[in-house]
Amino acid sequence: YITWGLWVSLYIYFVGLSAGAYLISTLPYVFGFRRLERIVPLAILCAILALVTGLVFIWMDLGHPFRFWKVITNFNYTSILAWEVILYSFYLCLLLLSFWLLKRCELASQAKYSRGIKNVLAKFLSFSFSCPRTQEQYQACHLFSLNLVKYLGFIGIPLVLFVRGGTGALFAVVASRPHWFSGLLPVMFLVSGLLSATAMLLFIHHFFSTEKERQENLPTVLILRNLLLLFLTIETFLFASETMVGVYSKIPERLELYHRVMFGPFPYIFWGGQLVLGLVIPVFLCSYK
Repeated sequence: YITWGLWVSLYIYFVGLSAGAYLISTLPYVFGFRRLERIVPLAILCAILALVTGLVFIWMDLGHPFRFWKVITNFNYTSILAWEVILYSFYLCLLLLSFWLLKRCELASQAKYSRGIKNVLAKFLSFSFSCPRTQEQYQACHLFSLNLVKYLGFIGIPLVLFVRGGTGALFAVVASRPHWFSGLLPVMFLVSGLLSATAMLLFIHHFFSTEKERQENLPTVLILRNLLLLFLTIETFLFASETMVGVYSKIPERLELYHRVMFGPFPYIFWGGQLVLGLVIPVFLCSYK
């Protein structure tokens, strides 16, 4: 009997995409990885959309979705879920503020020169911010925005680690599920989020660009490809470590679980889906020069 079904699975996936995309967006400004600077707005936008999508899915899974506000009014300090709600709220505000700081001059320019609905929307989203006119003032304003995004990154990185790690902890504390009951699970959740987000950004950044943009973006694409290989390697190592320890322990519940996964009624999900489509083919494509 599957107590947590489709909506929870999609929630886990999209929240992982959001966390991974935001962590990648912090590489240029927080860690000085400037060659990835051009994907920062895209990464933050993807993080916002993925987070909202994931929260909508988990909201649909609630028995009484319109009572979600009771988590705040009747806060339970011992509940991981209750703390997750608070962390998600702060995380969404941080994402929106970071994206606005990066795009406020562009929005102010659209509000000044566009017409119709686009003008009204740009004015609303720019919050009446006026972009400097001279090139020197514009550069100073942009540098100030980047510094603010950098400081927000210092706050956001531990926040995202708690958000994604806390989501993994929701599964890891379920002792009745031997495959989840592991201290590695929160770490695997974090790495899988980075892995999925890197693949998503690589796909969007390359395949939705013109031929000229693809040539200009090639250094960024190569860095994302190398990051994808790195996260695939780490994910494979964590999965292999957990599996080998479980098999070596010879605990009947774990052995039965691995047998069901690999040779049960749906073995193609493991061999064809997880290993071939999820590991072998991506490694081959990323390694092909």
